[in-house]
Amino acid sequence: MSHSSTIKRGIAVLTAFWFAVGYAMPSFADVTLGGNNWVDSIKFGGDIRLRHDTLQEMGGSTDRNRERFRLRFGLEATIQDWLVVFRMASGTGSQLSANQTESGDFGQKSLWIDQAYIVWKAQEHIKLQGGRMANPFWLLYASDNMWDPDLNPEGYAEKFDLPMGDRLGLFMNAGQFSTTDAFTSGGAATSDKNVWIFGEQIGAKTTLFEETKWTTALANYAFINERLNPMVTGTSVTNPGNSITAGGVLLTPFNILEFTNELALHAGPVPLSLQADLVTNTQYQRGAGTAATNGGRNGYQIGAIAGKAAAKGTWEGAYFYKYLEQNATVANLADDDFGNGGTNRAGHIFWVAYAPRDYVQLKLKYYITRVIDQTLTTAGNPFTGVNGDTNRLMLDVLVKF
Repeated sequence: MSHSSTIKRGIAVLTAFWFAVGYAMPSFADVTLGGNNWVDSIKFGGDIRLRHDTLQEMGGSTDRNRERFRLRFGLEATIQDWLVVFRMASGTGSQLSANQTESGDFGQKSLWIDQAYIVWKAQEHIKLQGGRMANPFWLLYASDNMWDPDLNPEGYAEKFDLPMGDRLGLFMNAGQFSTTDAFTSGGAATSDKNVWIFGEQIGAKTTLFEETKWTTALANYAFINERLNPMVTGTSVTNPGNSITAGGVLLTPFNILEFTNELALHAGPVPLSLQADLVTNTQYQRGAGTAATNGGRNGYQIGAIAGKAAAKGTWEGAYFYKYLEQNATVANLADDDFGNGGTNRAGHIFWVAYAPRDYVQLKLKYYITRVIDQTLTTAGNPFTGVNGDTNRLMLDVLVKF
């Protein structure tokens, strides 16, 4: 094990220790004082989304049409300087989606634990959290190069927010995520070879002019043991893209640098969000003894969102262009809506949305995607058919409650 790996694992252990100590101290105080009204507040909420999803295989023999829904419902409980978050969701157990396809002759659908984590506000500007959590890193729409927006990582995280006056603020986020229990996935006692992701992000947000703000962040995501065990197993989804074995083990190492920027401003009364996200896999090894790993290591996404369909009568429209080479990021973590999901894809993303009521949104979204290099394979499968050039149409009705 490298010195860097030892240090990063130590961070995860230290976070767990802080949680244990912090938990024991408030519990002792409650018992001593004899109080039983220990929950300050509980908030319930969720959403339901109906979706028509058409996936067109360009040059293929068939298209896929699905009627789908997503249900999420949960609570947030505040206990002094602690926050408990719990949320259930529909779906099939995928790490990337809570969508449930309307099929199976009206058979009943499952609910899954979508989020279950605790947050401790250790200091005014410091938060520690652990469990199956909302992504702790600062993300934009363009960040789905690296992270699918529905993915909830599991492990520990630390968040630091440091105001530096009225016009400048610094922030730092870190995460230690365990993706695989090597004992169960490998069938042997190799628990010291679990797959881990260690991420660190540092950024700044500044007000350039009135109503014009710029936020920038640089993140590094280091992967440990990713070539010894599969990244996902069981009911999880394996997206096409990366150079992998038939058993789902990555053929190339990963250490991903991500540079993310947003310029938020107004064009008259219309809010604008200009976004850019660049990624590169610094540990990519071209060739690595096999032609299956010749897919490239770089990616980017740029675009803009105009307006915001939130309050009654408001609109928004957007356009993005994405280019993501085969081994730029981990396909099983990246957006699964772009084409048929995964990497080794490039193309255009459009959407328009309207809010006919507060907390209700209608949305039309369209993807035009192509395979960057069709000579490559993923787990022995070519980038053709459902994994090939695809266009995708989504029609959504979303209601929040």
